[in-house]
Amino acid sequence: MVLKIYSFLLLYILNLYAILKQIIKRGQSNEKVNAKDRVPPECPPFLPFLLSLDPYTFVTLGYLIAIFIAMEAKRPEEQEAIGNFLEVIATNIEYIAEQGFYLQELEQRR
Repeated sequence: MVLKIYSFLLLYILNLYAILKQIIKRGQSNEKVNAKDRVPPECPPFLPFLLSLDPYTFVTLGYLIAIFIAMEAKRPEEQEAIGNFLEVIATNIEYIAEQGFYLQELEQRR
């Protein structure tokens, strides 16, 4: 089941990439910064793309992915279950990031 969800998400993300590539080109200035230069090298391969998006495109991508997932889940109970699952993931990522910020702040104070 989890593999099916991941493959489903990957398919939609790849389809959205082509659309968002055009949106990004319209919103970029003449100065080109490689997405790989914006993130640390230890990040997974998909993160440079996500972290290089401007805020509006980033939110639009999230909105579109949510719509595609909701369309795939036919019943409201399924939509809610998937939404809760993704919310748990997002919340834990935020907790991990916040702890990282806290530890960085402590290190800077020393």
